[in-house]
Amino acid sequence: MYDTTGTTVTANNILSAQSNGIAIVAGTRNTTVSDNYIADTNGENDINTPESGNAILLDWNGLSDPQNITITSNVISSSTAVISKSGVYSTSKTNHNNQISCNSISGYTYEVNWYALLTCGE
Repeated sequence: MYDTTGTTVTANNILSAQSNGIAIVAGTRNTTVSDNYIADTNGENDINTPESGNAILLDWNGLSDPQNITITSNVISSSTAVISKSGVYSTSKTNHNNQISCNSISGYTYEVNWYALLTCGE
């Protein structure tokens, strides 16, 4: 999602993505990502680029940070091995009133990267 407002992404199966499963970028706001099944991202095995290959990415992409994003009730897994990425990753560490909760994440080095948690504030 690039610079969208009010988008809902729900009930999708995202399987074997070469990079990120769902990318929320460049000023996207007031968006809900819920009830998706995301498995086996990082198909290109790019472990050296932090923002490539995560299940869900929050990225400013040169415009502005995603804000007021709700990420909930997603099932994120790796069926082959532990992926050296995050279930939810952010390139920002500033509070943007995001909400990340109730996701089931396994097979990723980090369930929710601490930068992503910082975008939620307190």
